[in-house]
Amino acid sequence: MRRQTNHAFTLVELLVVIAIIGILIALLLPAVQAAREAARRIDCSNKLKQIGIALHNYHSSHSTFPPGYSTNGLGPPWPLRTKHGSALVLLLPHLGHSDIYDHIDFSVNWSAEWSTYQDVAVDCKSRRPYEWLFSTSLSDLICPSDDHEGFAPQWFVSGHCRHLKRALSNYLPSMGAQRVPTSPMCHPLYRGNFFRQPSPGTGTALWGQTHKISEVSGVFGYYAGAGCSIKHITDGTSNTIAFGEVRPLCSTMHLIGWWREIGVVAGTTAPLNWDTCPENPCWTANNVDPSGNCRCHHHRSWQVSPGFKSQHPGGAQFTFADGSVHFISENIDYRNYQRYGDRRDSEFADPI
Repeated sequence: MRRQTNHAFTLVELLVVIAIIGILIALLLPAVQAAREAARRIDCSNKLKQIGIALHNYHSSHSTFPPGYSTNGLGPPWPLRTKHGSALVLLLPHLGHSDIYDHIDFSVNWSAEWSTYQDVAVDCKSRRPYEWLFSTSLSDLICPSDDHEGFAPQWFVSGHCRHLKRALSNYLPSMGAQRVPTSPMCHPLYRGNFFRQPSPGTGTALWGQTHKISEVSGVFGYYAGAGCSIKHITDGTSNTIAFGEVRPLCSTMHLIGWWREIGVVAGTTAPLNWDTCPENPCWTANNVDPSGNCRCHHHRSWQVSPGFKSQHPGGAQFTFADGSVHFISENIDYRNYQRYGDRRDSEFADPI
């Protein structure tokens, strides 16, 4: 009779099998990660598309796009000027958030900052149950590829109610090739007001801090009281950026919050994806201005930090003034990038 023997794996054979499994995982993991990022990018694109639709619905109702922020006064005396929040606040009804918008008291100053709308939280001063607009994070405004938690970090928050969260946005309006402060450590080309030089230029107001749309390069100013209409976009709405992606942790201005009337804009003046982000060794978790070689790579680098940035590999996505959404490579020619940022440079923009 023939004896039957059981054959077991040797240690060498077991190690070979483990090695093969490891190789397969290593080969598959990048594909899985790429598939997940593709899904996140599509989700992000859809959100930008909704912003484009909201912009045109607003334009249909008001014959203009929303201003950089809403106000009933254009300057001194400052006590008579009331501030009502960013362009995103004005777009709330067109983004499906009339329930929030209808609770904003636009008769008071700082209305977007002080308004409350639900009995679900506690007022930091009176201890009454309220939900503050500034602590409301909207999924419509968050890109799933970014690494922030939807709110400004605690080290950044100051002022009243500092223990409450300040909600952020990954999508901000564009001031285009606007003039910005210069730093001796940054490239002199990245100073903004790029076209029709030497004088006066298409974006003359520093950071778009003006109520005259004629002094703003892009579709939105930093706090321009006058809105930009389609007739002001002489380069064509399909050639002009209206909104784009940002990474709030990369710019002090973008950490202020989506609802605030100041700082809620970005520009093309800084090259796309210019590094002022937490991955850079110059970045610090505080509100101290950088020095030395770090003055161009920090969230408080005023010349370049308010630029468009994303964590999508190779570039960022933008809503154009015609409502279309496009991905722009971070390797785009700098002048061509400025052409897409400016609404009236009169130069032919190369295809993206």
